[in-house]
Amino acid sequence: MTKKYFLPEWTTSILHNTGWSQSQLATKAGLSRTAVNDVINRKARGGYKYAIAIAEAAERPIEEGLQAAGIIDLPVDQDEKLQELIYLASQMTGETIGDTIEYARLRLKKQDKNGKGD
Repeated sequence: MTKKYFLPEWTTSILHNTGWSQSQLATKAGLSRTAVNDVINRKARGGYKYAIAIAEAAERPIEEGLQAAGIIDLPVDQDEKLQELIYLASQMTGETIGDTIEYARLRLKKQDKNGKGD
């Protein structure tokens, strides 16, 4: 297991996935827009409260936010793959990210049906 900080990329991916602006995310999370902007731009390092607030606002698992904040461990074999996936998602536009999410959901259903991973 390893801890790695990728909160800026995770926050950016949430903005892309939800279509929210930084201000909208900040409002829904009960944070200032400056706090969200500073984490995304690496001017500040978000922590426990930030990660939980963002996860709850975006209806994401709390563990996901805490992993992005480097507070709890990521499995070693998923560490770099997950970080790359989050980075790639943060670079995609609305339709592309929507298609990618749908594809990922289909792959997960197939994996669950077969009872194994690739």
